[in-house]
Amino acid sequence: MPDLARYLQRISFLLRQGQPANDVALYLPNDDAWASFSAGHVHMIDILRELVGPDVIPRILESGYDFDFFDDTALAKIGRIEKDGMVLGANKYRVIVLPSVERIPIATLRKLEEFVRAGGVLVATRRIPEVAPGLQATPAEQNEVREISRRLFQVPSAPAHFVREENVQLGNTLARLLLLMCRCHLRFPR
Repeated sequence: MPDLARYLQRISFLLRQGQPANDVALYLPNDDAWASFSAGHVHMIDILRELVGPDVIPRILESGYDFDFFDDTALAKIGRIEKDGMVLGANKYRVIVLPSVERIPIATLRKLEEFVRAGGVLVATRRIPEVAPGLQATPAEQNEVREISRRLFQVPSAPAHFVREENVQLGNTLARLLLLMCRCHLRFPR
């Protein structure tokens, strides 16, 4: 046991020296979760698990990528856009996945649109965001959410990607888009 414990100690030390390098960030649909609370059904983790669904996480992992979760609070407090990525804390993500998100704050959607304009990849699964959350959301805010979503996902040559069937399309879409991003960034001196 002492040899095993020393080995685990060394490995643990080495792993703490690195930085995570996940390319994918998975958005947590907190506003959809709050909207689905009902009597006796108010456990955020359970509701988020249902909303994200059983297919998104396995398809991301099977495509060869790891991911981190983020939400509106993290994006507002520490998120910033750089060329080809969203920086959240010490990590930079090239792909953001919106798993069946219906409600999304306007500030978040604006930041995601800026992320796409900077070269990041945005993928929505099962549905496209179309509702500004909260009872006090104005008709103008509702229209702005729908308009930004339309610009991102529905116009000809839309810059973001919509995946209707996660089990069939998500893994291949992520692999193709990230490979394409890698090819675009390889530059050789002339």
